[in-house]
Amino acid sequence: MRLLPQYEIVEQTETKLVFHHRNGLLLTLFLLFWILGFGGIPLGMLVLISSEYGVTTLACQRAEEPKQINCQWSQSQYLGLVTTVQDRPIEQVTTAKLDSAQWSNGQGGGTKKVWVSMVTRNGTTKLFESQFAIESGFQPTFQPEVVANVQAFINSQRPSLTLEEDLRLSEGFWGGALVFLPFPLLAALIAYGGFRAQTLLLDKVSNLFTCNIRTLLGTRIKTYPLDMLQSIQVKERWDDYTTYQLIFRFKSGEKYGLPYIYQASKVQQVADQCRDFLALPSEENL
Repeated sequence: MRLLPQYEIVEQTETKLVFHHRNGLLLTLFLLFWILGFGGIPLGMLVLISSEYGVTTLACQRAEEPKQINCQWSQSQYLGLVTTVQDRPIEQVTTAKLDSAQWSNGQGGGTKKVWVSMVTRNGTTKLFESQFAIESGFQPTFQPEVVANVQAFINSQRPSLTLEEDLRLSEGFWGGALVFLPFPLLAALIAYGGFRAQTLLLDKVSNLFTCNIRTLLGTRIKTYPLDMLQSIQVKERWDDYTTYQLIFRFKSGEKYGLPYIYQASKVQQVADQCRDFLALPSEENL
């Protein structure tokens, strides 16, 4: 692979002319490192955030022995894609209670945690833990409902109970996602536009001007009638440096432009060879 983007004629016969456009090694490496930095770091943050959001399920059944309750709980992370706990038993449940702990920052705020404690004859299992800022004024409702439902189930004759906490669409996740998600999306868009190569075929036999554009999502093909090609021009652009573009103009008013490159002589050479191949008159550069 050459260092700089360029056009290159790879085949020419009496009836066919083929040339490529390639990005070059330097531009490819620049795009790769930029995309990994601009999109990769926020994407990593999204993955980290998603690890805190998933589904927790508690399923309880009444055993044959009177008033004996056995439960299992499962938990997933990364928006439910990764199961971290699968049907872990909580046997001989006697009661459920709401527990909490808090840490003050000395300024009227701090952090508070709330969870459900499933009390058994052999110990306690902590479930459905939630953490929030004290100053937010948030009052959890799900954990008290779990405690009330489990207690009601223990004191009833119902055969089973299933409770589920699904945080995949919670405000906490989407708040973080809206901050970081635009960066990997923009990086993907730039990757789609940047990592591409083009092959142009001028075929007198089929009377077609064919453009094969290879991208990360596959190959797109554009075709134009070759006898409708009116002119081939070189366009010059001045920014911090000068670049050059090859433009094909058709009698219908349509045009097809290749990406800009730095080598004026290479662009002019390809333009002259295409004009000679099609017997088109020379054009003044734009």
